[in-house]
Amino acid sequence: MTIASTHPGPAPSPTDPRIVRVDDGLKPLAVARLLGVRAGDSNVRAFIESSAREGDDLRQFWCTLSSAGRPMHALLAMGSPGRTAMFFLSPDDPLAQHESGELRRMAGELAIAERGALVAHATGVLRGAIREPTPDGEMELPRYAMAQALLETSQTELIESLLTGGFQRLASLAYMRREIPRRAVFDEPRLPAGIEFVSLASLSDADAEDSLVTALELSYVDTQDCPALCSLRTTDDVIDSHRSVGEYDPALWRVLFMQGKPAGCMLLSRCPAQQMIELVYMGLAPSARGRGLASAMLRLGLNSLAGRPEKWLACAVDEANLPACRLYESLRMKTFTRRIALVSALRP
Repeated sequence: MTIASTHPGPAPSPTDPRIVRVDDGLKPLAVARLLGVRAGDSNVRAFIESSAREGDDLRQFWCTLSSAGRPMHALLAMGSPGRTAMFFLSPDDPLAQHESGELRRMAGELAIAERGALVAHATGVLRGAIREPTPDGEMELPRYAMAQALLETSQTELIESLLTGGFQRLASLAYMRREIPRRAVFDEPRLPAGIEFVSLASLSDADAEDSLVTALELSYVDTQDCPALCSLRTTDDVIDSHRSVGEYDPALWRVLFMQGKPAGCMLLSRCPAQQMIELVYMGLAPSARGRGLASAMLRLGLNSLAGRPEKWLACAVDEANLPACRLYESLRMKTFTRRIALVSALRP
């Protein structure tokens, strides 16, 4: 399925003088705008120094300029594993909050339109539809499969800006968590005959990869978990993205086998900095659904985590996926925040 936006938005010319790539001269002001702080704020220098130290690719950093040549809106597209470009937009101008009534409404509409043009321009460049020359010749673009943004539910103007620029609203995500028990708290689930729950660490590299790919692809059939994502990336892209979360440990990635064939998986990753184990993904093939296997997998997983140093088991779930939400709630997982996920396809 091809993602088609209901907000096609403007398609600005690549020569539009109001949209420019951020160079070293503009970088301090553009970073300040992106972070929503004053130009002299210490966070600006920290961001620039950290980006240089970590080797972050800031080539896809764009801004709109005022008549005085100062950045008004800023957008940074940063590559992440799985051929995904994460989009970050500058927040609303705090000065506009002091306007009242009609002036504030007009300023908000203008900001949405201008940020939308900025989003459309950046996605056009990443798709190759807009060719941007550089001083050393035409830039070789990384081949991203999709662009993604995660925003607070309260950031309504930024959400509308992305929609105006061609993004599609993917899902409202609930971020849920529960404490990891110090000892096993569930009776050990008994899996039906012919069903095994096997860690990737116990398989050969080839068998682990083949089983994981098969389990994932079967789990996408008629899925209720962000179904629009299924067509945007290859399964290899998805695995790369999942492996990038926290610290990958094949012992914590498990595949469910039915009669010796992959039929589902549960992928857990350590995130020590957050004192957390993240449930990166869980899914079942249609033939394995409706048997209580998802609940059994989670209970087995929680029992296996008992006594670990991490404090939380956490996950993000599409709130439209009611069976998954009910399952997590049954295991005493509670929502602690929400985000709006938006995406845009970057390949034909």
